[in-house]
Amino acid sequence: MQTQRDSLRRGRLSGERVAELDALGMVWDPFEEVWQEGLAASRQYLAEHGDLRVPAKYVAPDGFRLGGWIAHQRNENRDGTLAPGRVAALDALGMVWEPSDEDWRRGLAAAQAYRNKWGDLRVPFDHIDPTGIRLGRWISHRRDDRRANRLAPERIAQLDALGMVWEALGDDWQRWIAAARTYRECHGDLRIPRTYITEDGLNLGSWISSRRIQRRGGTLPLERATELDALGMVWDPF
Repeated sequence: MQTQRDSLRRGRLSGERVAELDALGMVWDPFEEVWQEGLAASRQYLAEHGDLRVPAKYVAPDGFRLGGWIAHQRNENRDGTLAPGRVAALDALGMVWEPSDEDWRRGLAAAQAYRNKWGDLRVPFDHIDPTGIRLGRWISHRRDDRRANRLAPERIAQLDALGMVWEALGDDWQRWIAAARTYRECHGDLRIPRTYITEDGLNLGSWISSRRIQRRGGTLPLERATELDALGMVWDPF
């Protein structure tokens, strides 16, 4: 078959023979056929899933390895070797050429929506936003990226503009300290009942009790014990 294809490309195959082979369903350009098969599988995936965010290992019901095919189209597009007509055909289906950039835009939009609703980016780890984005995990991963120097300065700046909490544990401590200070200003001491909950829902009594346990066990850092001492902490209320 390859000999006949080569003959056709060189103009050495008669019209009659071309017609005979066409009648048998000759595939003159197998690469084009594979591409058309990939485009058809992409169209079907879009109809079923609503987008072309195809997992890398996804295999279509007919056995076509669509995930690998999509990845190959992205690589060719980055290299500038994907024909404009093919780029246009995939664009028409909503092709996601750079998934990481798309993930960033979706995550940032979800973070903006969360901040608009709740006033901060103190997102619980298991929080999923209304569009299905696992925002708590996304925020946590961005912290990991920054600690590992994998987060671009412009992306850090975008999150800073939303009030990103980069060190959640340290920020948590300051929230509790502020709540303890408010309690002392209102009640004159830190003899807080274990069941006491602040107006904004912090279980301050339980938190204070846990700090006492930490100090007795020698696991409360000295600087934090000192901070509580400055507020008049009662380490042994009995």
